[in-house]
Amino acid sequence: MNLSTLAVLILVLSLKLTTAMFADPNRYVPQALLDKDLTGKTAIVTGATGSFGSIVSETLVKQGANVILAVRRIDAGSKLAVEINAKGYKGEASAMCIDLSDLSSIANFCESFKSKHSSLHILLENAAVCGVPNVPVSGTGFEPCLASNHFGHLFLRHHLEPILAASAPSRVVVVASALHDRMFTNEPVTLDLDSGDDKYLGWTTEVNIDTTKQWMAYSRSKLCNVLSALGASKRFEAKGITIVSLHPGVDSSTGLFRSSGIFLLVFMRLFGRFMGTQTTHQSTQTILYCCLEDEGKLKNGAFYSQYYKSGYRDGQSGGWPMTSPSPFVTLEHAAKLEEISYRALGLAIPSK
Repeated sequence: MNLSTLAVLILVLSLKLTTAMFADPNRYVPQALLDKDLTGKTAIVTGATGSFGSIVSETLVKQGANVILAVRRIDAGSKLAVEINAKGYKGEASAMCIDLSDLSSIANFCESFKSKHSSLHILLENAAVCGVPNVPVSGTGFEPCLASNHFGHLFLRHHLEPILAASAPSRVVVVASALHDRMFTNEPVTLDLDSGDDKYLGWTTEVNIDTTKQWMAYSRSKLCNVLSALGASKRFEAKGITIVSLHPGVDSSTGLFRSSGIFLLVFMRLFGRFMGTQTTHQSTQTILYCCLEDEGKLKNGAFYSQYYKSGYRDGQSGGWPMTSPSPFVTLEHAAKLEEISYRALGLAIPSK
């Protein structure tokens, strides 16, 4: 072997090694799903004006769906709908007002939606709050993260369940988080389902909690999301409804980091890539996959996860789907949380 041949071999091996070292471990939606015709399909996206919600909403409209942008700020939602529709896609976007911390607002949204639409094929529970004071929500007394992220979405889902069933096959996609497993401090995330406190689920009632506790409150609500999807899955499957939960990715451009203070936001923007943050495009891939994949190919009640560099407690880094490593994610806990949640919302517990 002459020196020039050896040099070429070394170069090729170096390129392969470099490619392997810097290979993108994130998951991406197959092009066939992005070409899927959604004409005639109706979708609701909560939190539609956020980083994830706006991209997913536009993608669904582009593929032909009629998408209702369910937003708290109707001016921002209406502006986004105009911007999306101006691009001449096959589908159409329209905005409707909803406050997921206000049960009357949710009920009004559902009544208005059902008066205008005869079908619903995709309900994307995407909206979330984080980094808020631990003040009981007016009217219900719910802990604020649980109010919007869990109770509000469950109340919305309950009122839309009949139209989802009538539109079967249909689906509910619940945006949870890898933090349902453990915090970035490695502290396991749990709920106290035996506290007798249906509104805070055993969480502190101290109003002024620090940033770490605010993130724990958020993480607990995300654990509720995973359990809620699991708890409803058997009943929904019998009605032709698929329900899944997911971790979208860690994107420092989302409102979750903006709400947690300037220091954390700047830190994540500067150093996030070294900690495994993703671009917004990468972070929306798991959401889109769960919205677009054929219902029969999704595992009802399962948890789907974009690449998670920090890793789950059992060493997994994601999967479509993956088994949640949290020992708290069990059918027993899911059923118990569903019973507590329906009681707290003043609803009849659904028959299995």
